[in-house]
Amino acid sequence: MPRGPISAGDTGFYNPAMAGPRTRSVLLLADALEHGWLNRSESKLRVLESLCSTGIRSRRWVNEIPEKLLQKTIITANDRDEKAIEWAKKYDENTVINWSQEDARILMHRESFQWIDIDPFGSPITFIDSAIQSLPRVGMLEITATDTAALCGSALDAGKRRYGSIGLNDSYRHDDAIRILLATVAKAAARHDRTIEPILSLFDGHHLRVSVRVRKSRKKASQVGDMIGWRHRDEAATLSLEKSELCSGPLWIGPLCDAEIAGRITEEKALQLCGADEEIMPEYWTDNDLELSHREIIRSVKFISDSADLMSRGHLFMPIDMLPKLAGLLGPPAMNRLIEALNIAGHCAARGPYMDPTILTDASLDELISVAQKL
Repeated sequence: MPRGPISAGDTGFYNPAMAGPRTRSVLLLADALEHGWLNRSESKLRVLESLCSTGIRSRRWVNEIPEKLLQKTIITANDRDEKAIEWAKKYDENTVINWSQEDARILMHRESFQWIDIDPFGSPITFIDSAIQSLPRVGMLEITATDTAALCGSALDAGKRRYGSIGLNDSYRHDDAIRILLATVAKAAARHDRTIEPILSLFDGHHLRVSVRVRKSRKKASQVGDMIGWRHRDEAATLSLEKSELCSGPLWIGPLCDAEIAGRITEEKALQLCGADEEIMPEYWTDNDLELSHREIIRSVKFISDSADLMSRGHLFMPIDMLPKLAGLLGPPAMNRLIEALNIAGHCAARGPYMDPTILTDASLDELISVAQKL
């Protein structure tokens, strides 16, 4: 599968590189419906794909979420591009999706939805306030950002202008980007007397995506500053930064996920809901195509459940390639051996679901270095 962005073109488009977040979106919506952590009433969950283009995400919700759960939803797919909606409706054989063609911000101001997906071409910043205002007292907001240069520190002016933050283009850039986007959403929510609870936050390829539960709470909204801070680089840990470039932020310093919910985003569950089999796969597929499809599904959720506990609380974030410099080693230790050794020493440790090999642990930096040196 392609791993990078594509051009928007003149009309709606489908980007295969976004298959991973669509898979995770299926899993999260199915989990919310199954376990009732968003809507415990008998009323149906109002779901909006606000920028649907050709409607692939909505059609995957319909095709892959079990029917008994899907009956608890009312799904609306919206895009202001007339050709995209015409194409999507033409190939919608299930006719259970409400298709809408208008500006997403107008639609969200006019109607209320409990689950809103925002997946724009570029920055999501212009849609966040409208989405938060559309949510009821408790709702779910999923946001994708593809302007990673602004969030990771490669385009500093764009980062300051759009997000009011500075990212640094070093080994922490992907985690920085996630936390800068979460801080942006949290501050926007606070303006409307709401607070956020991250459910799942990931950087994947050329984009990042955060899924947050939004609650009405003036008291917690007033405390948003407690969850906003800075990441400071120790000079000894940096490779090429000037002394004036040792901080990134403001960014979110709270949890990145909900341990219980993210802990259920497993490879087995992903294959159960989203995996094809010999009965439904296209006639032209070979066994190799089926295997590659399953491999892509597994890749989209790899390491999430293992690291969910640590990502839901305070943890040490360590790109494995930085460890040799800090510990005085010739090369990084094997990830599995290091995790096992930390566990034996009484610490929690897991490989983080990041592009670059990263270890997460509740051990201190000194304890991590000591374990690595013994290996």
